[in-house]
Amino acid sequence: MEPACKRHFIQDTCLYECSPNLGPWIREVNQRWRKERVLGVPLCKEDCQSWWEDCRTSYTCKSNWHKGWNWTSGYNQCPVKAACHRFDFYFPTPAALCNEIWSHSYKEIGSSETGMAWKITPLLCLLVCVAAVGAARPGTQLLNVCMNARYHKEKPGPEDKLHGQVNQSWRKERILNVPLCKEDCQSWWEDCRTSYTCKSNWHRGWDWTSGSNKCPTGTICRTFEAYFPTPAALCEGLWSHSYKLSNYSRGSGRCIQMWFDPALGNPNEEVARFYALALTAEAWPQGIRPLLLCLALMLSLWLHD
Repeated sequence: MEPACKRHFIQDTCLYECSPNLGPWIREVNQRWRKERVLGVPLCKEDCQSWWEDCRTSYTCKSNWHKGWNWTSGYNQCPVKAACHRFDFYFPTPAALCNEIWSHSYKEIGSSETGMAWKITPLLCLLVCVAAVGAARPGTQLLNVCMNARYHKEKPGPEDKLHGQVNQSWRKERILNVPLCKEDCQSWWEDCRTSYTCKSNWHRGWDWTSGSNKCPTGTICRTFEAYFPTPAALCEGLWSHSYKLSNYSRGSGRCIQMWFDPALGNPNEEVARFYALALTAEAWPQGIRPLLLCLALMLSLWLHD
């Protein structure tokens, strides 16, 4: 499996095995190894498309990874007579991959459904919040819960081996996945594409033996667009995913602008407040937390309705 494809399955595992946000899609099942599963989680079309694009040339022997494996050796192997083909043979479209690989645990949200979701989600979200806040006991809440299944935790929490403060000799914290406005990323790439560099990751891997960073031995200087074929490759790969290309535009209040006129105010303050509200909600009492998260989502939806 290609590294880019494997990254999606790592993210899929992290999301599935205990995201605190999957409560509304948990359903009871009668299986010996689990009592609950998720069904029909609406996966953003961009995520589904990216998953398919990064995996389409990798190989698999099945179109459903949820069941049908040969477990006689103690771990999952391809069934007898199953033929290995490329992902895009078993999954001819992004929807086929996202919807079918885990027996409809996910559902790709298409453009027509997205338009409808913009209209119904605020009301639906408010109803979910009221139900969660007014619940009689924690087990009935739809947010901050884990599924009753093997390999799942009893309650959501940080994964020490996967996430945390950064343990590096020269810093204890870093930024990660800051949403960069798409115009800023495009402009950055356009202005640098004909300049030269020797690496696709400037965060690490330099030769520091002289006391300053130099190209490692054996590397070749090429144009930026050779190392970064797209704006996303530059913005996300250059500093080890410190930035993430956003689908939002400048002035939307949902992405960071790298350049702006201070005389007109700092547009990034609104962005910081929006994301801080969602993060701050984690520190509030359990009954209030989902309400704050939903209010943040409703504000976003109504502003862009």
